[in-house]
Amino acid sequence: MTAVRFGFLAVLLVGSLFRVPSAWAGERPLTKVTFAAASPILAGLCNVTVGKYLGHYAEEGIEPEFMHTSGVSELVGGLNAGHMHLGMIVPDPILQAAAEGKDYRLAYVYVLNRGITNRIAVKPDSPVKAIRELKGKKIGVLSLGHSSYFYPRQVLRLEGMDPDKDAEYIAVGGGGGPMGRALEAGRIDAISSFDFSLVQIESLGFKLRILPQPEWIEKMAAGLMLAVSRDYLAANRQTVAGFLRALSKGNVWYLNNPEACVRMHWKVLPESRPKGVAEDVAVREAVKQVQVRAPLYRKERGSIPKYGSFSPPDWEAYVKYMGLEGKVQAAKLYSNELIDAANDFDEAKIAQEARGFDLNKLK
Repeated sequence: MTAVRFGFLAVLLVGSLFRVPSAWAGERPLTKVTFAAASPILAGLCNVTVGKYLGHYAEEGIEPEFMHTSGVSELVGGLNAGHMHLGMIVPDPILQAAAEGKDYRLAYVYVLNRGITNRIAVKPDSPVKAIRELKGKKIGVLSLGHSSYFYPRQVLRLEGMDPDKDAEYIAVGGGGGPMGRALEAGRIDAISSFDFSLVQIESLGFKLRILPQPEWIEKMAAGLMLAVSRDYLAANRQTVAGFLRALSKGNVWYLNNPEACVRMHWKVLPESRPKGVAEDVAVREAVKQVQVRAPLYRKERGSIPKYGSFSPPDWEAYVKYMGLEGKVQAAKLYSNELIDAANDFDEAKIAQEARGFDLNKLK
């Protein structure tokens, strides 16, 4: 009798946490999978987290855990050590390492967004009007291991400058407040950060002007990707495929109901919700983050119209952006082997569920 009661309670608990039928939840235990990013997981990444609230990960037998590291080095180390399982990683250090003959022992299995999300911004009254005018300036970045550091180095090089000598990079830290205050106080001349971080900075009242970038970079359909250690993938291929399928469903929600996506994200990661801000204001600003990133998640962007797919021409363009032509073959680093599995679901049904969702359930 005791065993029966315990099993019944366990089924109820799992079913309530993950919004899935309790009968299914009792069939097998959920496998813990840790997803890590090199910066805080803001609401602009709610496509990754929404599947936990909706039960998409649980349907795959997965209990996801979300965390962030202090930079790429810690992320790569965590993946290889096995206490992180999937990592969101910018291509720059991976391609650079490959060009130098280094092997991080990772498999790159999913393109999260097709496009470079980083930009450089200045105060509206700054005399700097173009990237080439950043020579001799101080550029604030999140950390020296973050994509916000790699990005200005590449665009300065493309403008004919020496990124090691012609600018100074200052690690300001995470969050919009520190970066905005550093720019306002004149401790830095410009901010390098990713799209929805810049939205967050502006939502705090700091005015920004974003510098234009070359058109071919604007159109490049390659960017943040998901990595796993090759050892973990070999032993857990079905689990990784299930995680990617749940994430792809999250992309559909992201594109069809951004407000629900944001509110679910805060249910999953309440610490990411802005403090001291009225709920309607917080939601409005977070939805702006989603809207600025959403075009990069559309599966139609790029030459292979599937969520997460790698396109060799786009990655060769990224190699050009980094100045590594002839030194690395990007297509050999990435794999579409799990992309069919990641797209194996009824997208129209998920889109209809997202569009018809009652937001009052989240208030």
